[in-house]
Amino acid sequence: MLALLLAVLAQAGPDFTRSEFAGPAQARERDVVEYVLTVRNTGDAPSGYLEAVVALPRLALRVSGDLPYAADDRAFQGPLSLAPGEEKVLRFRAVAAVGSYGTLLSPMATIRAVPGGTVLHASTEIGARREPNELMSVGGGLALTRVGAQVLAFLVAVPLFMIGALVWAWRGGRKPPLLAVLRSAFGVMVSVGFLLIFVGLAFEDLRLLRDYREASCEVLDSSARISTEQTRRGDTQATFAPVLAVRFKDDGEERIGTGFDGPSRLRIGGGAALEKELAGLQIGRPVTCWYDPADPARIVVKRGFGGAYLFALLPLGLLALTLGMLRAAARG
Repeated sequence: MLALLLAVLAQAGPDFTRSEFAGPAQARERDVVEYVLTVRNTGDAPSGYLEAVVALPRLALRVSGDLPYAADDRAFQGPLSLAPGEEKVLRFRAVAAVGSYGTLLSPMATIRAVPGGTVLHASTEIGARREPNELMSVGGGLALTRVGAQVLAFLVAVPLFMIGALVWAWRGGRKPPLLAVLRSAFGVMVSVGFLLIFVGLAFEDLRLLRDYREASCEVLDSSARISTEQTRRGDTQATFAPVLAVRFKDDGEERIGTGFDGPSRLRIGGGAALEKELAGLQIGRPVTCWYDPADPARIVVKRGFGGAYLFALLPLGLLALTLGMLRAAARG
């Protein structure tokens, strides 16, 4: 009898357990992704106190939603009211931020009710975005970019250069030490390889300055991309990189873009430095940005040549040293 009474009482209240929260299974980095929350009251009573909260992961930046957005909590949230048997469909749009490639975006929806509540999850696997400078598609998700072609050309050039160094060292019947010539020639190519990394950075920075178009953008959301690495002492060191989502118009068409700066900028410091980077970029404020006309989803708000080029002095010094060693080896 008591069990029957409890069952009747349980059925007499609101019930949100058949609510659903879903989004696409896959998307690409910088894509706008839509999530749908369907709140269902399958009970026998009105909802009473009811609040829906959709919390975004760090690398999903807010675009729009059917509930107000709380930037500090990085969540959409607001009250709802549902009669018995009623359902409400709420839609939320977020952009997969730059740096989200290879991650799983998992926003969480919470239906807060008295008594109890319901927690729902959605997940989207983020894949690679086609690069504007891709030369050809290899298939199977692989593509050959301009940088990839340069790397392949360098790998082919290494043995050719070493053979050429041997021919040059042994010219005129001279016979310098074989291993000394090969070792110094390999050192030259290693230093050139490191220098080519900075040449690639310079070309990308130059493209930001030359090809990207200026626009007036509205800040939609901001967050941080955090990468961790293990130090020699065994400590974990975190690096904070700001990411931004903006709305702008490209030839009259509304666009959503994400990014922040160019590849050569350096960051020193943790959370305090991040706050300084994002100062003045509050939600709703206009900001000057530059977007890639070949792929308007790529934007920067800070461009120009950064401090990473200081590290190019190391391979430059190595190149001078190994060239001297190659000359000495060629003389025997």
